[in-house]
Amino acid sequence: MFPDRQRRILLTGATGTLGTQLALQLCREGAELILPVRSATKGQALQKQLLTACPEARLSFPVLDLADEASVHALAAGLLENQLRLDALVLNAGVFTKAGRTSPQGNEMHMQVNCSSQLLLTRLLLP
Repeated sequence: MFPDRQRRILLTGATGTLGTQLALQLCREGAELILPVRSATKGQALQKQLLTACPEARLSFPVLDLADEASVHALAAGLLENQLRLDALVLNAGVFTKAGRTSPQGNEMHMQVNCSSQLLLTRLLLP
């Protein structure tokens, strides 16, 4: 998929089943992966799995909680501050929760995580 092995890809939702499989494939193809995680424990487990499959993997696990717009702004600011060029943004994260849950900004949780925060992240990272 990426023959020059110089790709940097940000993948949300990498700790889920589909995201993990995608991360494994991209890792095997030599891409540098930025895998934002909400849970440090899940991030550590994913890191162990990826490094077992790809010992030379280039991985980072910044904190990101898509339920909170402040977290989205912080991740984007960190990437932009470090001038990290992204070749691809894969928006795989999502939630399914009981009705009535809201984000810290007061938005319905499904809409915040599955749509609004992903759009916000994309817009913040555009050149």
